[in-house]
Amino acid sequence: MNSYKLYLQVHQLADKLGTFDPFVTADSLGYRVEYASLGNLKGICTTASSGDVYIGLSDELQEVPEKYVVMAHELKHGLDHTSCAALYTIGNNWEGKMEREANLFACSELTALYKEQYGDRPQSFNEIQMAYGLPDKFYELMF
Repeated sequence: MNSYKLYLQVHQLADKLGTFDPFVTADSLGYRVEYASLGNLKGICTTASSGDVYIGLSDELQEVPEKYVVMAHELKHGLDHTSCAALYTIGNNWEGKMEREANLFACSELTALYKEQYGDRPQSFNEIQMAYGLPDKFYELMF
């Protein structure tokens, strides 16, 4: 999926649900989100055979801005892979097509959320990084 299609996916979803907040979006879609001890993982997304989507976030993220980027990343996996019962992770593996798309989706989602919350697009990567905990590696995805 190219960047424009990801942009459209983000904005069409927000038009339908009224927000770019990935936590509100997941809740509105009926996804179950829980914080848990995940070892070295920051987040996981899996789809049960019933079709229910479960997103787990590391309990270490509860009080830090990084929870937004991990949630947006896992939300993309939930949106795209609901037909299979699989486990996707965000950790040190930033490679692969699905991971890249999830990262691009998170960048688009959080740029729009920043505008929703602060009234304007971020003027620098540092602004959005401070607001939502984007890792340094996301810089190349945004600029």
